[in-house]
Amino acid sequence: MKIATLLLPLALLAAMPAAAARHESKVWALFDDAPQPYLQYGRRVGVDLDATQIGCSGRRGVMTVTQSFKFNPKRMGAVGLMTLYSANKDLEISARAHADTRDGRRTVLEADLAAASPMMASFGRTGDLRLAALGTKVRPPGAPMDMVTKLMALCGR
Repeated sequence: MKIATLLLPLALLAAMPAAAARHESKVWALFDDAPQPYLQYGRRVGVDLDATQIGCSGRRGVMTVTQSFKFNPKRMGAVGLMTLYSANKDLEISARAHADTRDGRRTVLEADLAAASPMMASFGRTGDLRLAALGTKVRPPGAPMDMVTKLMALCGR
């Protein structure tokens, strides 16, 4: 038997976890043991470039919403506009823009807002947070309320 014939099954077995990670469904996960706790909607395996994150900013009572977009950062300045939606609330907010450190062809927008703001209060009651920026709409399903309640408490609401 040729050595190539023996290596083929091993190569297929090695490729299976990577293929499974690409097709893993997205879920809400709370990272409450992080230095700045956050709630993420994305894939659990590996780094998810399309994850939506809502978390504590490091300043008491301030939260940060973060999203990476398929948009060339060379076409961006240091600031971009992001629109946040929660239930019947919407807010257009200025967001910091920078190149995604994991993929330099993507732009990350990060917006800070008060945990007690009407937008975050709506998120705290409903678990609903959607956003739009750079020609893209991001619509994750509602976050589990137990995770939302814990995050809001951690961020100093």
